[in-house]
Order: sequence, then structure tokens, then C-alpha cells
Amino acid sequence: MKKLIVALGLVLGFVFSSFNAWGAGKVKIRWFGHSCFFITTSKGTKILIDPFSPDVGYPIPKVEPDLVLISHEHSDHNYV
Repeated sequence: MKKLIVALGLVLGFVFSSFNAWGAGKVKIRWFGHSCFFITTSKGTKILIDPFSPDVGYPIPKVEPDLVLISHEHSDHNYV
């Protein structure tokens, strides 16, 4: 869990600094279950983090990301 929090913090830091989200608009973060998050930057860039397999038990998100980030190679984190 600690690794996920650190990884998410690093990703959010990247999002905020790279896309100038501070003061430029809103960043939306949606949680789909398990460790899967969908971030939409203030400029509309869509980032999916740790997509899970159907075996996890949550509905598969129907999104079209610009970027997919995988924290590690388990099926509940890398179902691209």
C-alpha cells in the first residue's frame, strides 16, 4: 500500500507540474476500484493508472486514456 501511495504521489506531481494544473483549471480524479484511478488534467489529458482484470470483480472502466500507467506486473494492476 505504501508503494501505491508513493507512486500515486509521484504521478500527481508529474501531472500538476507537466500540465500546469495549479491555478489553470481543475484536475479530476476518479477511482474505479482496487488501485485503478482515472485522472483528467485541466487541459483534458486522460491518464489511467493500474487497470485491473475482470477477475478482480469490479466492472471494467469504459474509458479512452491518452496514457496508461502500470505500477507493477500483476493482473490486478496491468490489464491493458
